[in-house]
Amino acid sequence: LANETDKSLSLINELAIREGQVARVCLRINPDVEAHTHTHIITGMAENKFGIALSDMMKVIELANSLSNIRFLGLHFHIGSQITNMQDYVTLCQRINEIQHLLSKQGINPTIINVGGGLGIDYQAPEKYPIADFKAYFQVFAKHLHLRSDQSLHFELGRSIVAQCGSLITKVLYIKQTATKQFAIV
Repeated sequence: LANETDKSLSLINELAIREGQVARVCLRINPDVEAHTHTHIITGMAENKFGIALSDMMKVIELANSLSNIRFLGLHFHIGSQITNMQDYVTLCQRINEIQHLLSKQGINPTIINVGGGLGIDYQAPEKYPIADFKAYFQVFAKHLHLRSDQSLHFELGRSIVAQCGSLITKVLYIKQTATKQFAIV
């Protein structure tokens, strides 16, 4: 993935040069943190396709910092979706703290930390639990994530805010058959 990221950063740099701009970037890091949710929506484990591997992180940050029209601002993490176990977020905070300590020792101080989203909602008892447990979610980050005074923390709360506000109505258009699975195209 580092080669793909290298190519992407170089392309962004070329486009920024062409437009006379400086592209501000945050890099999505795969923190190798397991989320206890459905296996198809886990995105933060080393074997998942999302994000820059921890082993490649320093090299990619150094590349970003070396490009003339790229300004490295921060780190982005997302470990999965429909997460209801707050311990998963505690583990994410601990990993981010470790990463920040490593970066700080190298003189790298990102100003943005984006912890993604993934906060789950209760589809089984939507009337009993009409909103996600935002209080517990935010308390985890307030207690366990060690930010510097110059850093801003970003959340992506998407589903947890809107999913219980409406209904998803779909129609199956056709079934796609692969060698090993069937997919409903809706």
